[in-house]
Amino acid sequence: VPGVVPGVVPGVVPGLPDLMVKQIEFADVIIINKVDFVNSTELVRIKKHIYSLNPGARVYDCVHAQINVSKVVNTSLFSFEKAQNFGNWLSVPRNEKASEVEEYNVTAIDYNRDRPFHPLRLANLMLKPRTQTTQTTTECSSSSSLPGVLRAKGFIWLGSRNDIALQWSQAGSGDFSLSLAGPWFAQSVEQALRNQVPKQEILKIINAQFDSDWGDRRQQLVLIGASLDKPHIESILDACLLNDHEMELGPEKWKNFTDVFPRFDDDGDELFAEVA
Repeated sequence: VPGVVPGVVPGVVPGLPDLMVKQIEFADVIIINKVDFVNSTELVRIKKHIYSLNPGARVYDCVHAQINVSKVVNTSLFSFEKAQNFGNWLSVPRNEKASEVEEYNVTAIDYNRDRPFHPLRLANLMLKPRTQTTQTTTECSSSSSLPGVLRAKGFIWLGSRNDIALQWSQAGSGDFSLSLAGPWFAQSVEQALRNQVPKQEILKIINAQFDSDWGDRRQQLVLIGASLDKPHIESILDACLLNDHEMELGPEKWKNFTDVFPRFDDDGDELFAEVA
């Protein structure tokens, strides 16, 4: 994938779309200014996207920022409890019979799979890949090819990096990023018991906790947008998963898959081999 350079990357600056989306998700009141620059159809579309990100917000439109100040100041809408649960999308707002989610046909897809992504096939989902750096964060960013998805977040399992979870974040239709989330819990168990308990016993312990030989390793994503085609989105993601033959190869050989994603700060030989 042109533009994505393998190797350790000091960090990445999160994109402006990601910042804007987080502000919309967290806001209690959202004002759409300069509505005189768009027609009614475009205004409905804008509101639809806003409600898909934050169905509980109060949304007002105006011209020249002319709005009753009481709608914005001292609204008593802020809730510390709600703030603590920030990120719980698509909750039912205001006890309405028909929420904005239903009114604007907002769609949420829960994507859960118990096999890893092939790193190269996942990379091929991206368009115009790019990397940026700072001193404090590490990410790989690009555009994605999931039609209609406005926001996506969750954890993914990459075959070539079997021991660590990666965090997937998408804000808008053109800002997709992967960042390091940390080791899978199952990996911590395996590491702790490796020299004390036979491998089969470790598998039994993991199975008892997670009902899977792979422990908590899985794809766990939430994707939201307006009128998403769930079968189509799922088929795109499923095409990036390891097939049955690749699954049979096992984690040691998965390390040899071509992996063009940047290496994160906490990557290392103890977790997986470097990709040439």
